[in-house]
Amino acid sequence: MDNFGGLEGLCAALARQGRCRYGRRKYGYQDDPMLLPRTGGEKQPARVIVDSRLRTPLKSKIFSSADVSPVIIATTGSVSGRKAAAYVLKGATILFAKSKRGRIDLKDLLRKLGGMNLIDILVEGGGELIAGLIEERLADRFLFFIAPKIIGGESAVTSVEGSGISRVRDALNLGSLSVKRFSKDILIEARTN
Repeated sequence: MDNFGGLEGLCAALARQGRCRYGRRKYGYQDDPMLLPRTGGEKQPARVIVDSRLRTPLKSKIFSSADVSPVIIATTGSVSGRKAAAYVLKGATILFAKSKRGRIDLKDLLRKLGGMNLIDILVEGGGELIAGLIEERLADRFLFFIAPKIIGGESAVTSVEGSGISRVRDALNLGSLSVKRFSKDILIEARTN
């Protein structure tokens, strides 16, 4: 993974290796990303938005490229058919997953994505989605990108949110660490034990 042309190139290469990119509604709403690799390629990954209540704005940029790369919106059965139909008209596929504590049941979602042959998934999500994957032990590899910037603040967004742990011995242990530098940025890659 050394010849990707910096951090952006690495992210694009990782997305090309996978069949799917996976984002969270709150993340998508704030940034309005396309969730596509920045470099072209023959194979574009499917993009999955995790949105339990279908609140992704219909004007989001991601729908403008639904003909290039599939857009799948994972939601729960609590949303109306009329609301779901509006997204289908924008080119999205609606994937209904079970609900768990008012959110999408991530195990059920991953099973359904696997049934669609989407088995290599790069998750670009907010802290709640990442926390859910960690709590359920559903991720086997983590990529931590560190930039020399301090954001801070009581209401700052964190990379892992959720309820956390009360004892260090309950933490998710990571191994097979590697560290790479891309200009000023650092990538730490780790696998779960």
